[in-house]
Amino acid sequence: MQHPTEDTDSQDEDDCWTPLQVAAREGDLAAVHAALASGADVNAPPRGYYGRTALQAACEASHGAVVSALLAAGAEVNDAPGNNGAKNALQIAAGKPDLAIVKLLLSHGAEVNVPASRYFGMTALQSACAAGQDDTVALLLDHGADVNAPPASTAGRTALQAACEGGFEELVAMLIQRRGAEVNAPACRNRGFTALQAASYGGRAGL
Repeated sequence: MQHPTEDTDSQDEDDCWTPLQVAAREGDLAAVHAALASGADVNAPPRGYYGRTALQAACEASHGAVVSALLAAGAEVNDAPGNNGAKNALQIAAGKPDLAIVKLLLSHGAEVNVPASRYFGMTALQSACAAGQDDTVALLLDHGADVNAPPASTAGRTALQAACEGGFEELVAMLIQRRGAEVNAPACRNRGFTALQAASYGGRAGL
């Protein structure tokens, strides 16, 4: 007979997620509490190509109550991401519309300037700019986010390049005029755009 803690941390054979990670992804707060009470590892690492920690999974689905419960249980806010998507909890949350989760992560020590991972990664600021999350961008900048942090080597964007690509004119103006974003920053090595190319690609003459 298996020990209860082995059950709670066993990996789903299909996608390599633990039961706690699945519950966090689905926003099932009762299942999250039950798994934690049974001894599940709140910081079980992401496994498989699409793996996430429980905290990253909750952030990705914007389940604020689950995020709060996991942090209270000792979830590591700066744990590294899995292979695909390649973002930590703050980098994920920054691209979502729930500012409260971003604030919660910052209050628990989330590091603002964790570099973008090599493939498809983004810093928290780049993620917020790509999604046009004005309030999150302002909050991250107030917490010292590097406006000119380099992009991921594959499909990466600087904060300004991401805002240009999305056509977010107010963000573009703020990044350049108030925050000193580098207009001529080079494109990343693979599948990249300069800010001008990103704006031109979408036919955004106003930028």
